[in-house]
Amino acid sequence: LMQYSEQAIFSKKLATIMRNVPIEIDMDSIKSKENFDADALRKLFFRLQFKSLLERIPETAKPEPKQEAKTADFEYKKVEDVKAFSELSRLILANKDQKLFLSFTVLNENTYSKLLIENLFVTFMGENFAVFFEKLMKENAEAAIEESRKIFQDADITKISFDMKNVYTALNKLHIEPRGFEFDVKIAAYLVDASKGEYELITLVREYLSEDPKGEGIELSVKKNSYLEKLYQVLRRKIEEYDMEELLYNVELPLSYVLSVMEQNGFKVNTEKLNQI
Repeated sequence: LMQYSEQAIFSKKLATIMRNVPIEIDMDSIKSKENFDADALRKLFFRLQFKSLLERIPETAKPEPKQEAKTADFEYKKVEDVKAFSELSRLILANKDQKLFLSFTVLNENTYSKLLIENLFVTFMGENFAVFFEKLMKENAEAAIEESRKIFQDADITKISFDMKNVYTALNKLHIEPRGFEFDVKIAAYLVDASKGEYELITLVREYLSEDPKGEGIELSVKKNSYLEKLYQVLRRKIEEYDMEELLYNVELPLSYVLSVMEQNGFKVNTEKLNQI
């Protein structure tokens, strides 16, 4: 302790909260529970992930949630058979100049042999769809795969997605080579701010769009997917602002697919060198 006493004292100083810093502010003036910008405060708490503090904002100060105005009339189409999926496929193929916004749910994501797509959520040309993919596979796997191949292997269809690595793996297992996936909102959000604890879609909606979609199950998943276009616009601008285009498009997005292929094919290990470590 004597030898490193200087370091110990310095460490104590670093860990000590200075309470005598001059602050030119009247503390009483900021104690009001009425005279503050509640909307700005909510946005700040969303951005800083102060979830518990959000509930402490007085109810009278909370603005009307943006989603309430459209909750009642939120509409989406259920795609529950191969015929309906084929119709959706034709709609997409006939309008390749439009961007396709996608998110998925997968089953058994930690077990390669059991990994599969459960549901697919689509926003296209202002319409929202819930595709019950697992159900389609049970009805007619060959037809479901063929319709999927038309969409996901077409590089001319620009796809904006969310968290695609496991989906890449699931598609590769079906012998579908993913093409045209231009932007992954989750990866972009990570690059913009790598300090966050999680990057769930609903968290990004709350933080970047100050919206709080309500609901449960499939309906909530479709709602969250419907925000992908706005998130894409916001995060794409931030990626450009921070000069991260090279990192996103030439490193992170290709790496996501490479990691998926590695999961499928495995990789060689030099056991002799490994034993020497």
